[in-house]
Amino acid sequence: SPNPLVFNKKIETKQAVAKGISLVLGEQEISSVPGSYSWTWEWSNTPNTFITATQNSTSSNISDVSSKQENGEEVLTAKAKITNDLGLGGNTDVTGSTRVIVFLCENPWGIDLLTGRLAPFNDPNDFFPGAGFNFSTYYCRDDKTLLPFLNVVGVSPVDPEILREYLFTDSETGDAIGIRIYPNTEHNSALSWYKSKNFIGTPTSIKVDGYNGIVDNRSIYVNAANHVEQNFTNIFVISYNQNASTAMQNIYKQFIKNWIFNTNLLELNPRICAVNGTSCVSSLDCGADDFCIAEKDKLTRDVLRMENFNEVAELLEGYKKQNNLYPQLLSGSFLRGFSVSTWPSWQSVLGNELGKGLPLDPLNKHMDCEINRVCSTSNKTCFMDADCNVGESCLPETSLCWNGELGRYQCTYGSHVYYYKNISQDNYQIASDFEFMEGNNWWAPNGVSDPIEPIVDPNQVTDNFKVMGSCIYETVGTSITCGDGIVGESEECEKGQENYEPCEIAGKSGFRKLICVSSDLPDGCSWDHSAVCQVGQCGDGVVQLPEYCDDGSKNGAYGYCNTTCTELAAYCGDAIKNGSEQCDLGSKLNGNYASGCSWDCKLPGPICGDGIVDIGEEDCDKNIQTSTVGCIAIGGYPTQKTRTCDEKFCTWNDWGVCQPIGVCGNGIKEGSEICDDGDSLNTNSCMNDCKLAICGDGYVRSGYEFCDNGLSNGIVCKPGYGLTCNYCGFSCNIITVTGEYCGDGKINGNEECDGSSFGGLTCVNFGLDDIEECGYINSSLVCTTQNALQCTSACKIDIAQCK
Repeated sequence: SPNPLVFNKKIETKQAVAKGISLVLGEQEISSVPGSYSWTWEWSNTPNTFITATQNSTSSNISDVSSKQENGEEVLTAKAKITNDLGLGGNTDVTGSTRVIVFLCENPWGIDLLTGRLAPFNDPNDFFPGAGFNFSTYYCRDDKTLLPFLNVVGVSPVDPEILREYLFTDSETGDAIGIRIYPNTEHNSALSWYKSKNFIGTPTSIKVDGYNGIVDNRSIYVNAANHVEQNFTNIFVISYNQNASTAMQNIYKQFIKNWIFNTNLLELNPRICAVNGTSCVSSLDCGADDFCIAEKDKLTRDVLRMENFNEVAELLEGYKKQNNLYPQLLSGSFLRGFSVSTWPSWQSVLGNELGKGLPLDPLNKHMDCEINRVCSTSNKTCFMDADCNVGESCLPETSLCWNGELGRYQCTYGSHVYYYKNISQDNYQIASDFEFMEGNNWWAPNGVSDPIEPIVDPNQVTDNFKVMGSCIYETVGTSITCGDGIVGESEECEKGQENYEPCEIAGKSGFRKLICVSSDLPDGCSWDHSAVCQVGQCGDGVVQLPEYCDDGSKNGAYGYCNTTCTELAAYCGDAIKNGSEQCDLGSKLNGNYASGCSWDCKLPGPICGDGIVDIGEEDCDKNIQTSTVGCIAIGGYPTQKTRTCDEKFCTWNDWGVCQPIGVCGNGIKEGSEICDDGDSLNTNSCMNDCKLAICGDGYVRSGYEFCDNGLSNGIVCKPGYGLTCNYCGFSCNIITVTGEYCGDGKINGNEECDGSSFGGLTCVNFGLDDIEECGYINSSLVCTTQNALQCTSACKIDIAQCK
């Protein structure tokens, strides 16, 4: 403690305290007793970037922790290294961790009023107590002008698909940041989910706390996991409003930078090896008999694996649609029909066939492969140190794990690589062993057996996605010789292996033991199905005397039968606090009002203030009630009255006064409104007064109108001589008017003439004669006089043609 430990000053020192807690003695604090049950304390922190942690010189269970000069988060871990355990031979070291936040800020947002410490926004919270989505964020208000303090509101979503919704609002400007959380049962990447909703935009990639996401304008979409007993993936949509202030956009950027997912796993993420205590990224760094405590990192990598599986599966389906089969990999790979993400064929053969570079496992490394050993420096193949140069060692190889001489591949336990296996023209498998909970406990919708692959092709017998048991030391190769230790492509098994299959006798279920034997066919080993069906055994899933219960393979698990079928194993209601239970008063008290424990063994149990109305005990609980009785419409809007619930006694308070239910601009068409699109624009089809946009309303409707001057539409403008002007017509189109000009055939302005118009003047007016033209008409001479004046291009009179 404390958790979290927060620093808001540079080079500041605080103390963290570790305590030994006995789980046997009801979570009492215990002390080390030398010579009996004793331990020593060791301290570590990762990534050792933002703090320094040293053991206190006086008390070893205290660490003096100092902040450095950069913002960030670390995990501080205390290890109780057992030195004497009463001779029981356990000697199991115990670790505990706390979250450390270095937040160099004089005015942090999110303060615990009781302690004065930084308290980041967390989910779950008072808005949504109980199981939550386990994320947090915070920001610093320091700036040239102090950034606004945001108010938080938990919103009841209108859209049933939204699992949770928050608004963080600035009361002065009305700006807001919104968070919406959606289910992601198909484990889509953020980009795939975005496309599935038919959103249109140009999103770019982003990472938020290690998870992949996309940015599209004012919104960020992230596919992140949540662990609450089971594992889920959700889409988080984090947005800010249009035309938000620079200050709000600053806060938004800090929200994203300081965002932490899986806050309930932070104490399980010290990134140290459980046995040797060294720092680690994954269990590959700890060795075969050790593992890395980094559960949050493991879960994050597993989500990336599911995204990669879906990406490769989409490419495979596209290939099959075009070629009527999945890639066969008949040549170019170490094994026909098989490729591993560390092999050259992963990209050069499989990637080329699919027409795209393929993703790699986030770790993409094998645990030590005994099947293939290489010299430590020269990288030559070897069997022992003597095969290598002086000073070299013969070490297990961890990249290809392929022995070309034997024609064998070995994926040892603890390896993390992708492999593709072509099963037939119509079937394939992609595999990688998941890290978090070894791939177990992923939630699936009702009726779906495979939570990692929610949508399964019913025509395929084999799951396309395999997330556990793909790396178990078993070798894979080209041989089909029964007894050579290799399960060949056409073999069912290899000698020495055993298996079980379900069977039935007289209506009773049981199991038949299968032995791997040589086959008479030229296909190597196969299973022998001739063994007698065994029934009546504890573990067969059938309750038969003298068994009290039998849940088959689930025997011994929490809430199921014990391993001897004599009684139930630990379960909620046995009056003993077990496993993840927060309390257990027994089945008679669990769930009783104010007992302190719920029916499913969670705190605080049914009580006033838990947000659940307990029938017979409460009238209400944190909810409100509305009514339109006695209320009349105001301003075209219906009204309603509201009453709230008393927080202390869970009884109804008095009704309030009648208030309008709706308002123009909330996005809901109500009352006398003709429309309501919920935005602040007057340039679309719906105006801010909730009336339809029309030509003449004074606002230019984008895409439909070129102009709109309101009442001035249709008033013709008057251009000057030689000029033009524009005015807005009655149809909100732009009309151009041309002014008087030289050449329009009319004498205007300072013109002496224009074209053939001389204003009645002739050559006579200038003391000259016009042109006389004569000719015969019907044998008679006829003469006519023609005006000989000419008009220049500048509309000036030219008398050159006069006589």
